[in-house]
Amino acid sequence: MQGKLTLAGLAVSAGYVALSGGASGPAASFAAPAAKAIERLKAKERVVNGTGMGSLTIDSAGMHDGALLIRIARAGDPHRVKCRVTVSAVSSDQSRSAVDCSQPGGTSAMRRVGIQALDLIVREHVAATIEKRAYDTDRVADSMIGLVVTSRPAIAGELARQAK
Repeated sequence: MQGKLTLAGLAVSAGYVALSGGASGPAASFAAPAAKAIERLKAKERVVNGTGMGSLTIDSAGMHDGALLIRIARAGDPHRVKCRVTVSAVSSDQSRSAVDCSQPGGTSAMRRVGIQALDLIVREHVAATIEKRAYDTDRVADSMIGLVVTSRPAIAGELARQAK
């Protein structure tokens, strides 16, 4: 486990540092009314360790334009990243959420990987909070490994260009 966290952390931390857009992952559905899901997300703060990105504090930063803002802060880093979480009703007792951690700025490969990694972290925060269960660090770390592996050629090319 420690080896895969280190591998994911190396690539993903570079992306986190580069953040000052990216594609969001698939929407997730939950057996909770939208209002209850939003209420749970607004009230939840958690510290996440084991993703390879250091100690992360995840909490709500309020609502903006119909979306909940989820803030991510890395221990010792004054920079905060905000992701948008849109929660919508599917029925009276079902809701759906979509996460978007896109940030203003460039579109480098490392930046895209960083944004996609943040999407993974926030999607798990959303799911764990709405479902009232523990945060699954192993699931996030495994997904990050897949992200790093599939992004490796683009990152390697970008690093080679930067080294020149």
